[in-house]
Amino acid sequence: MISSISSFFVALAFSAEISSLPGRAIEAISQVGRRLEQWNLEPEPTMAAYNLYGLVPGEERLFANAILLRLTDAFMTGERDIKLAVVRAFVGLSKSERKKRRMKKGRKIKDGILSKGRVSNSSELLRRVKVVFDGGDAESRAMALVLFGCWADFAKDSANIRYLILSNLVSSDVAVVKAALFAAGCFCELSSDFASVVLEMLVNLVTSPDVPLTARWAGVRTFSRMQCSYAVADRAYKTGRKLVSESSDEAFLVKMLYSISKLAGSLSILAFEQVNLLCSFLGHGKSIPLQEASLRCLNYMVKKGVCHFTEQTCMNPLLRIVDDPELPAFLQCEAVAILHQILLSVLPTITRMNKMEFDQLLTCILTASQCPVESKSLLALRCLADLCIRLTKGLEMGSATITPSLSLNVASLLLDRIVLLVQPLSNVSQIDSKIFVEVRAELRCLLHLVGKHPNLVLPMLDKLNLLIRHLINDHENPAPSTQEGSLEEKCKPICLKIMVILYKYLVACLDFLNEINAITLQVFEKIKILIQGICGCKLFSLYIQTLYSLLLHSRLIWNSMVKEDEEINENLSYDYWIESEVFTLMCAQKMLIGEDYWLAYKCGMLAASHGAWFTATFIFGNLMTKVRSHSCCCWLKSLAQLSLCEMKIQLLVLPTQELRSTECLELIKLLPDTLFEDGIGEVENYVGGHTNIVDYGEKLVCAYSYLNSSWETLKSCITTSGQTFCFQAWFLALRVKMLGIVSEAVTVLAGIPSNRNAEGQKETQISMHDCFEFSRKFTQLSARLKRLSEEFDLIAASFIDIDWRSSKIVSTLALGCSLLSFAAGFALFFPNLPPRDIVASEQENVSQATLVQNLFGRLCHIDHETSVSLSSLAEVDRCPKSFHGSHFQPRALGVGCEIREVLSLCRNVVSRVLHLQNQAKESCDEEVISQVTENGQQLLLDIITGLMRVPFQTPEYYFRTRPCMGSELFVVNADTKLSDGIFVSPGLCLSLNICIQLRNVPPNLLMQPIKLHCIICCNLSFQEPVVPRYKLLQCASRSWETDDMLILNEELYQHVMRRAEKYDKKHGKDSHDGKASRAFLSFEVSERGQGFSTCFLDVSRFPAGTYRMKWHSCCVDSRGSYWSLLPLNAGPVFTIR
Repeated sequence: MISSISSFFVALAFSAEISSLPGRAIEAISQVGRRLEQWNLEPEPTMAAYNLYGLVPGEERLFANAILLRLTDAFMTGERDIKLAVVRAFVGLSKSERKKRRMKKGRKIKDGILSKGRVSNSSELLRRVKVVFDGGDAESRAMALVLFGCWADFAKDSANIRYLILSNLVSSDVAVVKAALFAAGCFCELSSDFASVVLEMLVNLVTSPDVPLTARWAGVRTFSRMQCSYAVADRAYKTGRKLVSESSDEAFLVKMLYSISKLAGSLSILAFEQVNLLCSFLGHGKSIPLQEASLRCLNYMVKKGVCHFTEQTCMNPLLRIVDDPELPAFLQCEAVAILHQILLSVLPTITRMNKMEFDQLLTCILTASQCPVESKSLLALRCLADLCIRLTKGLEMGSATITPSLSLNVASLLLDRIVLLVQPLSNVSQIDSKIFVEVRAELRCLLHLVGKHPNLVLPMLDKLNLLIRHLINDHENPAPSTQEGSLEEKCKPICLKIMVILYKYLVACLDFLNEINAITLQVFEKIKILIQGICGCKLFSLYIQTLYSLLLHSRLIWNSMVKEDEEINENLSYDYWIESEVFTLMCAQKMLIGEDYWLAYKCGMLAASHGAWFTATFIFGNLMTKVRSHSCCCWLKSLAQLSLCEMKIQLLVLPTQELRSTECLELIKLLPDTLFEDGIGEVENYVGGHTNIVDYGEKLVCAYSYLNSSWETLKSCITTSGQTFCFQAWFLALRVKMLGIVSEAVTVLAGIPSNRNAEGQKETQISMHDCFEFSRKFTQLSARLKRLSEEFDLIAASFIDIDWRSSKIVSTLALGCSLLSFAAGFALFFPNLPPRDIVASEQENVSQATLVQNLFGRLCHIDHETSVSLSSLAEVDRCPKSFHGSHFQPRALGVGCEIREVLSLCRNVVSRVLHLQNQAKESCDEEVISQVTENGQQLLLDIITGLMRVPFQTPEYYFRTRPCMGSELFVVNADTKLSDGIFVSPGLCLSLNICIQLRNVPPNLLMQPIKLHCIICCNLSFQEPVVPRYKLLQCASRSWETDDMLILNEELYQHVMRRAEKYDKKHGKDSHDGKASRAFLSFEVSERGQGFSTCFLDVSRFPAGTYRMKWHSCCVDSRGSYWSLLPLNAGPVFTIR
């Protein structure tokens, strides 16, 4: 935006000074051209932007005009290369202008740099270029004409320039004619009367045999530029169509078909006629080049979506081409691709097709899918796959139906094709990168099919087993002519690529099945057979074997084994867990011995993501001694301590069987001794679970100490790595908080005296004082857990590029905290007693209605029955409509196994809490209170042990160590030009100019931020006696450690929700009560990630002093999702004096 103007001007001055140095001036002009294109994309500057940079409105236009004039001077006085560089710069700028005009279409978008309204010295620009035209050679005249075309928006009003362009359409020099045609095309897009004149001349130009071919073809292309009005476009199209009907020149027909197809594609009213014309060239007797051109034009029309194709217009000609074996394969492929596009576009109305038409279409595509021509069969298979995916439940068309058997046949054909692609492993020369692309594409089709037809998973796994068996057989039985030693070395990298592709497909397939709760023991057995084949073959590297063996450790598999017969299969799942853990540990040990440290680290990441904590602890514990970098060592040590903590928790929930305990002890002995503070014996004590609640609490506290050490170790990385470990530090801090509160809760539960003897008979009652004291403690814990659940929500909403698996893990943890908060708040809650008898301080309290609402908002989208039960405890708001990615994430949670276990706990806890509340309402005597306390204690213990039994997995996003996306805020005083601070006199309001800047935006972000919102607030309590200069510059990327970010984000979220629902246009307005002042702002985001605005803060009642503003921002992406943005710099400081 405006910040770039000075750099443009400097670059131009620089180019003038170095014009004597070959190459440097051209480089400078090219750089200025690119910057002008970038500037052209920026939105119109606001008053805030002008004020922020100390400019007056319109000053940036003066800079722009100066730049254009300087470029024109360079064109007028420079050598040939300089002239050519200037022309290229303006051609690039002209393209961006035309793109902007196409985007405009009814929307208010600022005029471009070359628009008539922004170029104030247009006559001078035209005069200087005309000097070059009048006095230059043919090449200079051609370049001048191109510039006139680039400046069409303001040059079209000049009669001299119009005449100059028209007169040069009949020049004897071909280059000049082509340049004049380019300029004429640019003018025709903007001027109807000029287009009418040019059209008359074009007919003579393209039909005259005396005009060179290259000039004639340029004239043909100009027909597609006649788009300034419908009347001009219609006349040009009819003229072009008449020329097609009257010509027998095949080359001319091909060129003209392309040109008028592009013209018809811009107006839907012409598209139908053009489709009929193109289909007329697909009949018998037409040449191959004509049919090829017609098909490509049809493909263009289909992709443009300007015409709704019917069966009669082009289905029959296309089907004829697909079935004709005498036509070249590339024509048949083009016809299949068009049929595919047409089917996708008409699927919503495909029921109108009769049985005969649909059967004919289906038969044709099925036949094509079995064609020996690979490209044709692949396109047909993808078309069939899309049909099966879109028509999931079977679609009646007369008596024709898309049946499940068709889906099975398509899946089988796709898998057979994959087998054929990778089978020639013994001939390594046949394997190239294109094959890997095709394998990925076909597996992607298969994945979508399985997602819509889960019944395909078992035959699909059988086929994958066959594929693996083919690879193994090729390795074990190589071709006789191949040297065995060299073959294995050549095959391994190829196998690595293929197996990684198949692994990703298998994981995605399991994710699909998990979402619909369709992973069964049969699926597990198929996967187990597949993995055993892989792990038993030397062809596959240790990395591949570890990769696949970790699938047996996946919680997806665990859940599939325990859900059918929990009592039997739970023990079985633990057996497979230990078997898998032993194998992966052995593979990891071999990798470390072979010094494959990078692959070992990748396996450690996967192990932590799957919850294989023995393997993760072993790998990270050994790797941390192999690195020299301090930050890498701290990172690996932190991972090792985290893994050790989770491994201890995992041991606590293992069944206490002697055989299993012995195997676990053998695993523990493999771990590095350097990890244990008190020797390996401290971990061995965890084997066999716990004996009582006191022992359980002590072991949790010990595990918590390792987790806290991991957090402390990671903090030392943060000081040296800036924002690189932001997500990791934040997530780990929340996990530390969660385990700390759980440990504290177990300690409190252990302190509740038992009122039963060893035989379970009731002896004494818990005193009223003890009951109230325990109730007070759990009320405090409930408030902390509720807040912790909101912090998990915030971290999930603060990283826009987070993957969905990581988001589900974080959201599940938030739900667990919300559930435990609810249970802690209600388990020892006595509604008939006054709160003052229980709660010592209002700050320690949180209302029961708030706890219910917090849990209800998470369950209402995924568990209606439990939500209804919850609403009987307190009045709740309607199920919240929230942005995807914000506080409550129903889309992220889904119904997969990650959430299924916690939902089961939710149902159990809610029903037991309802029973407890009914019991507590019966009476307030000491016996009832004692009984409720005892039952509440058991409830809390059950939910804590239940949550601890839910396998914890590290989010995959945890291992993406890169600077986090966030925003920086820059503020200046609008009422003064002082640059050394923000000052205001007592009793006055603070007027601010504000710039917000996005930082570290991921390059391949799918959903781009389109709107930014910000809250700025100040309070009397924010006064700072002394503000050192370095504090103004310190990074605020750890702002999540304070409560401010959570509070500000909640206020900002509510503000954005209100704007979305009511379209409240207020922004930049101040709300205050004398002690605090806050303002909400909205920003349009530029291509550079910048936004400008102004605001007023009412600080008129603030006493003299220095205050720091606190702020937070968010963005709404192109899908309408809300995302919090981390503040990357500290809040600005102002002084009242």
